[in-house]
Amino acid sequence: MKMFFLAIVMLSATSIFAQKEAKIKLARGQKIAVTATSSMEADMGMAMQNSSVTKNEIIVLDATSDVYTISNTITSLTLSLDMMGQQTTYNSENAADRESEMGKGVSQKINKPDTLQVNALTGVQINSRKKTDAAENANPMSGMMEALGNNGDDLAISNAFFIIPEGKKAGDIWTDSTTDKGMKVVKSYSIKSVDKDLATVTLTGKTDGTTESEMQGMQLLINISSKLTGELQVNTNTSMVSKKTLTTDLTGSIEVMGQSTPVSSKSTLTITYQ
Repeated sequence: MKMFFLAIVMLSATSIFAQKEAKIKLARGQKIAVTATSSMEADMGMAMQNSSVTKNEIIVLDATSDVYTISNTITSLTLSLDMMGQQTTYNSENAADRESEMGKGVSQKINKPDTLQVNALTGVQINSRKKTDAAENANPMSGMMEALGNNGDDLAISNAFFIIPEGKKAGDIWTDSTTDKGMKVVKSYSIKSVDKDLATVTLTGKTDGTTESEMQGMQLLINISSKLTGELQVNTNTSMVSKKTLTTDLTGSIEVMGQSTPVSSKSTLTITYQ
């Protein structure tokens, strides 16, 4: 009986990872290479396709017990926008592209460090010293695409960390919810497996609400209902994500100048950290 009881205890222990403290653990001077590949197909009364590959370098400038000061730099960017039968492309490595109408704005984001702070206990960005410049308006569809779930500017930081609640083990499920800019987001997480210091977590989510955006000086009212599925791999000691994949299916409507247009989109994101 004692041996049986001991075996049960040992078996249970293998499914619980030894997470000493639920927080982010980074080292001053640490460098992290990030690659994000995203794509979106949308129908807003007209078909639109958008895809991009963005590479970032994150450097930990300073570290305290509660806050990390981080430098985030976009080192290269390729993107393609196909709308109304017209395709626009950009490659930061191509000198000719940097002189195009889109390139003159987008290029201002390349190799320009953005210094910000991240809360070590939550992984949430505290502030940013990034200045607004012409690049914000380089793509007239950027505001709309952000509202539709395809925002490339802060992907590197917003997906870099994931803090698993203390005491969670393989098979456990938990949920959280947030409300921001009129959007209510509810997500459910499940620990699929734990292999040494690497946990694989699956997630599902739902977003509902109404938000405002701007396109070429016009105010847009965007009503959204979307479903999210994904998976991420996270280091249980540092709370650093090594890989994350997300798929979002969205339906809704866009109201502008008193007219409403139904919209739908499907976007995918794969982001890796090394």
